[in-house]
Amino acid sequence: MPSFPGVSENEYANLALAEAIGMEVPERELVEQSEFEGIPKEFETLSDGKVLLVRRFDRGANGERVHIEDFAQVFGVYPSRKYEGAAYHDVAGALNVAVSSAAALEFVRRLALAAITGNGDRHLKNWSLIYREAGEKPQLAPVYDVLSTIPYIPADAMALSLAGERSFKALNVQRWKALANRARLPEAAVLKAVVDTVEQANGFWWSLPERKVVPAKVLERVDTHVRLMTPILGTCAERSPSAER
Repeated sequence: MPSFPGVSENEYANLALAEAIGMEVPERELVEQSEFEGIPKEFETLSDGKVLLVRRFDRGANGERVHIEDFAQVFGVYPSRKYEGAAYHDVAGALNVAVSSAAALEFVRRLALAAITGNGDRHLKNWSLIYREAGEKPQLAPVYDVLSTIPYIPADAMALSLAGERSFKALNVQRWKALANRARLPEAAVLKAVVDTVEQANGFWWSLPERKVVPAKVLERVDTHVRLMTPILGTCAERSPSAER
């Protein structure tokens, strides 16, 4: 869209960062719009942005359907309430019970990544369970729909409440401790997940090859947010020695 330049490049870089720090992400490719024919008029933009192709992970090798259930469905929430139907501790708690504590902590990692990169669109429909193989035991689905929203909406905040707060700047150690308690997860493990994610994100982001495709103004705003959030999320290490082990 003209008002949101470089969205495809933005998401492409964010997916690359998620993969670099060990998260499961789908295959993707960034291609020129000119490679496609018959694109509907309403999809044309005034920008020179590219098109992001993402391989569907809800299809098997032979095209068979793989069942996916987003968290609006899990909680019985209408799509219109995807920003208010639950809080992040509800998602973490559900994963802890229905999948495993490891899945819940992976969710915390992804949440910390959203916070440090300024992704304010991690609503209930952007987290899913996937039922692979026999389809009896759910797993946390791969990362999808990740991009930094801050470059386009400077005053943006987290899509759902994290221990009563949505503002990125408010996501200090106390919020993560509260999330751990409400989701019945070990506090030290949650804080360690946040600290490790912040360290890994900073370790890869600044030299990530995919940064080169992101428009300069968009990248500048993302970089500013990463620098802002690093010490805020870093309080999880300062207040909890056990989280550093």
